[in-house]
Amino acid sequence: MSILEQESRIMMNLIAYIQSNISPLIKLLDLIAELDCLFALSIAAQEHNLTCPTILPPGSGIQIKNGRHPLQELNVESFVPNDFQAQKVHILTGPNACGKSVYLKQVTNALLNSTRHSLIILDEFGKGTLEMDGLALLTSSLNHLIAKHDECPLVLVATHFFSLASLLKPEVPIQQLTFKHRMEEEDIVYLYSIEEGNATCSLAHQVALSCGLPPAVVKRGQDILETFRTNQTIEPIPDQLRTMRLNRINAMTESFKSLRIENEEDLQKLINSLRQIL
Repeated sequence: MSILEQESRIMMNLIAYIQSNISPLIKLLDLIAELDCLFALSIAAQEHNLTCPTILPPGSGIQIKNGRHPLQELNVESFVPNDFQAQKVHILTGPNACGKSVYLKQVTNALLNSTRHSLIILDEFGKGTLEMDGLALLTSSLNHLIAKHDECPLVLVATHFFSLASLLKPEVPIQQLTFKHRMEEEDIVYLYSIEEGNATCSLAHQVALSCGLPPAVVKRGQDILETFRTNQTIEPIPDQLRTMRLNRINAMTESFKSLRIENEEDLQKLINSLRQIL
């Protein structure tokens, strides 16, 4: 008998054995997979200080102590944990980049697969249109959910519409949350810690400065905003200054024509050159 014939016979015997024992083998694979998951969870719990949640009966509410976003935590030097206790509707306000979206994702991660109740996440709903139109759409949507009373799902809303809470029907518990921050001269210091309350402004100009926008551009934006608030006429930019800015814009256009971004270093070089042009 040749080697190839022996190999074929052994292979056929193995196939016949597997086919006759397929059920216990599949069960064994399932048990190994479950054991592998348990090992992975135990290692992650030990390395990242995770805890096993206690799943309560429906209607018992939700309470998270020192909740964290696991993926976000791996990509920053330090992560500030936050608590969460369920009301029917939560309205979350605060400056740009203060952590609202991360908080929503963190709560979604924790709840999505551990409750039979609906969870609705609304992140800056209505911001793509006029302010009054967006606020009206968001208010109408939330009041539609609130009208369900006991059947109202758990709703988390992150918004810059600071008057939203005053427009909602008080038929279910509504909790207003915001993120702590403090001002140091012209800079915003984010504390990434949540507390009860309602923000009164987005601090957009300070955020723009911290992101590298030229102070002259930010100042112009502040001047235009003030004219809107006081119903005054927007003063045009002086001709000489306008010419200088047009030259800078043309230089920026030329730089974009030869743009090639292949890595993060190229992107940083582009940002630095744009700052110099502006």
